[in-house]
Amino acid sequence: MTMDGINKFRKTIDAILLMPNKDAIMEQLTTDIDVYMADIKVSCPDCYWKLYRKLHEIVYDCHFSEGMAKWAVSQMINDDGTKGEHWNIVDTTAVAASAGIMFSPTTFNEWDWYFTLNMMYSDYYKYLSSNTEAYVNLAKLYLTDVDVPVGKAYKYWTYVVKG
Repeated sequence: MTMDGINKFRKTIDAILLMPNKDAIMEQLTTDIDVYMADIKVSCPDCYWKLYRKLHEIVYDCHFSEGMAKWAVSQMINDDGTKGEHWNIVDTTAVAASAGIMFSPTTFNEWDWYFTLNMMYSDYYKYLSSNTEAYVNLAKLYLTDVDVPVGKAYKYWTYVVKG
């Protein structure tokens, strides 16, 4: 798309935002964009992924949302021979609470934690077996590493795992 095309799209969105019925128009536009995104997902998966990631980061910064975290975890191939989550969000939130782990938008949220705890299980089962406390400690160390800025789990998954 040329810059003229981009500017036209931006100007159109800016005009919609000034309209009294902007919510209804944006709802319809979102529905229409979803249809086109489905086509792009098939014809140019890399384009789809780049755009989806940009939209996700606008809304969630560099944190997992529920949908993104569940999808990412569902793709994990675990060292114990299983696939997907070992712990669900209820389990991961409960174990965080019992370990005194607090969620915050400036550090990590419950979905970052859910992803990371499951990732630790997926990757280190051969070493840690059923030692939940060790997984919790490892996940906490991973997410609170001072050398890496906020969003470590999401950035790792999007830029390393997904490329």
